[in-house]
Parts: sequence; C-alpha cells; structure tokens
Amino acid sequence: MSSRPKLTGRQIIAVLEGFRVVRIEGSHHVLTKPGRRDVVTVPVRGKDIVPEGTFHHILHKAALTVRQFYDRYQEL
Repeated sequence: MSSRPKLTGRQIIAVLEGFRVVRIEGSHHVLTKPGRRDVVTVPVRGKDIVPEGTFHHILHKAALTVRQFYDRYQEL
C-alpha cells in the first residue's frame, strides 16, 4: 500500500511550478518549462486519481524527486 496522497491531474499540475500548459490533447495536458526541451504530459480526467507509475513518470520528466514534489505540495 502506498503512503503518498492520492492526487488528481489538476493537483499535480498546480504543484509543477514554472511549467505551463501548451496544449490539451483529449484528457492529457501537455506542459513545458521555458528553457527545457522536455515535455510533461499529465492526464486530467476529472476527479480520477493519477496511478502511482504515471505519477513517478511525471516526476521523472519534470526532473523532480518525490521529496521535492511533496515539499511543494505542502506549501499549497
């Protein structure tokens, strides 16, 4: 069982500081950060919780550690 808070796509996007939504493809929001070539895709499906593996992939693409993400999450 995971100890991480269950987050929706919108909650994850709110924590990703400096990233901006450049386009929406169906239920996927595509974000970029100025000065970086990588894109981060976050599924936003209403109140659906983002699966654990998808969450970790988003953090990897955003170059964030789990600790960095949760520190930012606590500040909201």
